Amino acid sequence: MTRDDYVDLVERRYFGNVVQADVPAVVACFTDDASVTIYHGDAAPRLFKARPTAGETPLPRFFEHLLANYEPRFTEFVHYVDVAGERCAAMFPDFDG
Repeated sequence: MTRDDYVDLVERRYFGNVVQADVPAVVACFTDDASVTIYHGDAAPRLFKARPTAGETPLPRFFEHLLANYEPRFTEFVHYVDVAGERCAAMFPDFDG
């Protein structure tokens, strides 16, 4: 992937679809072995898996919960892309969710 590919993945395909509440399109951005862990205060961590096994929570539930409780908007992205290392980090300092 090129730097522009990473920026497109982050801004349009991932966060753009979060804003549009298109959960299947958001989940399609993840690999089959992906997981998301949510830490919230003293509560037990919650784990969501792209390919859950028995007893594990499917990844779409995380986004369904997020979208039921917030109207996310993301602007002013700052991207850190390492094409050779195949990784990208993005910040959005003006998050308004």
